Amino acid sequence: MSLGQALRESGAIDSIARELGVDPQMAQTGAAILLPAIMAGMGRSSAGSGGSASGGLGDLIGAFIGGFACR
Repeated sequence: MSLGQALRESGAIDSIARELGVDPQMAQTGAAILLPAIMAGMGRSSAGSGGSASGGLGDLIGAFIGGFACR
């Protein structure tokens, strides 16, 4: 499952849309545009800290998705 798909299925896109006051399609489009840049930045960040994303990227994504799912 892709991160974009996980955001949709968890309800995070709808939460983002409500927070920003935009329709869900606009939030989906924004997420689709921003996610590759965010993931690339996280990849560079984790590579700079020894190359292991264990406990870093995975935890961050889990917290992000979990935080939106709880709203």
